[in-house]
Amino acid sequence: MRHKVAIESRVLVTAIGRPGSSIEKYSFFRARTVDISITGIGLAMHQSDVEDFCGLGSKIILKLNLHLPKATIEIEAEPVRYALIPHSLPQSVLIGARIIKIPGICYEIYSDYIYAFEPTS
Repeated sequence: MRHKVAIESRVLVTAIGRPGSSIEKYSFFRARTVDISITGIGLAMHQSDVEDFCGLGSKIILKLNLHLPKATIEIEAEPVRYALIPHSLPQSVLIGARIIKIPGICYEIYSDYIYAFEPTS
């Protein structure tokens, strides 16, 4: 069962790409979280920002700091889905990203937060 938590928070995203070479390129974007789960995160970004970071290449890693009640944690994720958010002005895109890394104690804090919303019987 996927435990998904609706959480809306503004975040600064660092997009890291390798466009056809071993040299990394970085860009910074504002986004807001839509929901989070143990395996993924939903982010909403302006369409123009998504177009800019897609220009970094096909292999993009997103790094962000997520503020939770107990701590701010670091997350690395890779975008896997994009969808336009209807009726959003300015036009925004929902990005579904798979979490690929949450360092050390941050993972424990993150998973405790997610599972705190698990329904009890």
